[in-house]
Amino acid sequence: MLYGIDISEHNGDISLEGYDFVIIRAGYDITADRWFEANCMKAERAGIPYGVYWYSYALTPASAVEEADACLKTISGHDIRCGVWFDMEDADAYKQKHGWKRTKENISAICNAFCQKIENAGYYVGIYASYSWLTGSGQVIDCPKYDKWIAHYGTNNDGKQHGNYSDLGSIHQYTSNPIDKDCMYGSIERYTMTEKKYNLCFGMKVLNISQLPGGSFSHPNFAMDLWGSDKLVDFYFAQGNWKCTAGPWGNNTFFFVSCDKTGKAVPVHCADGKDRIITLALTHSELKYVKTQVGRVYLDGEAMYEEGMKASPGQVITGNHIHLEIAEGIQTSKTYDRTLKVYRMKNELNPVLLMFVNDSFTTVKNTLGATFRHCKTAEYTEVLNGWRKVDGKWYYYKKGKALTGWQKLKWSKGVDWFYFDEDGVMLTGMQYLPWKRKYSWYYLDDKTGAMLTGSLKMTCEFNQSGALTGGTKS
Repeated sequence: MLYGIDISEHNGDISLEGYDFVIIRAGYDITADRWFEANCMKAERAGIPYGVYWYSYALTPASAVEEADACLKTISGHDIRCGVWFDMEDADAYKQKHGWKRTKENISAICNAFCQKIENAGYYVGIYASYSWLTGSGQVIDCPKYDKWIAHYGTNNDGKQHGNYSDLGSIHQYTSNPIDKDCMYGSIERYTMTEKKYNLCFGMKVLNISQLPGGSFSHPNFAMDLWGSDKLVDFYFAQGNWKCTAGPWGNNTFFFVSCDKTGKAVPVHCADGKDRIITLALTHSELKYVKTQVGRVYLDGEAMYEEGMKASPGQVITGNHIHLEIAEGIQTSKTYDRTLKVYRMKNELNPVLLMFVNDSFTTVKNTLGATFRHCKTAEYTEVLNGWRKVDGKWYYYKKGKALTGWQKLKWSKGVDWFYFDEDGVMLTGMQYLPWKRKYSWYYLDDKTGAMLTGSLKMTCEFNQSGALTGGTKS
């Protein structure tokens, strides 16, 4: 368990020493916290990971979106590693005095509006609220999609933890006396929103194939039938994120396109080594358990389809199964192939050659002799972007590549020049560096790395031979 504090301009110049993390108020309503930039810089210099929170005065979902816009503008360029949190409370009774509808429907809609906007911008987002607002007869927040930061002080607020609330959320604010203190369940890594390129994996927990592409029975094209466990009904779970783009077509066929969390189509990594935007066509669900919905984004791990047992006259089908086809690009329907005499998608591909088996998710029961690549031979790749601190050194990544040389970059104090060596490490202090092939002395702030201009008083150190050792201090 990790321990931290949450702070705002009301705390002044508070020490962060001894804490594992800090949550910094970025602002309230549409106004930035006066100490936000200073608090972020303090955390960065101390090497303490931080998240941010935004105190809401929104009375409607529309005003919550305006607050989200103000929040995004304020936090842009910061290395936020502990999430963005929507502070939903009415501590000063402002909302009550201004005609706020204190209903579960309105409050939940306000929370969802803010969080969706922040999530769409690529941040991990959650909701801060009191225990009573999230549970029991006093519950007024019903937003299961988003993580929770629970404020619950117990009876005497003496600085001790009062219970474990890890079943409700990932952070517990356990006291406000003399300052707000928090404990974090789990690791900080959960709040890091990185771009992941998913392998194209089978979505069934049991891989049990009853028909291969171009094999026996009724499919002369690249279709594949999946039995699952062959007991009761099995489900097709999203491996990566998939948006249902169309359906139902014949025999309850639905089409799913690989996407990010916002529904934007993105490539997945295929077993032949290529990255493609992929459409899955899944057929034969009876829609009894999983009510597949067109337009919905199914996030990694969610059930998106189910087995069915219906068969058209003349078809040879043994037991419940899912009929699977895949194609390159965004597909929303099938056309009749007069040569093969079947309906199929355009740009259809062979799933045996393109799909992985995820060993941590799928158990292989039967492949009818087909050989598949496994995820252990091609793990997910993480694409880094922006500032990253590794082993005490700062780097700046762009599409996974560490930048080198002079770079004009945005950071918490604005836009400045920084210099990165051939390994991508940000340099600091007095440096003899090239600028357009001409070398000169430059001073890079010894803490932030930003290039300084104008006048600067420095203390320089020289060795016994009189040579400058480079030990300059501003």
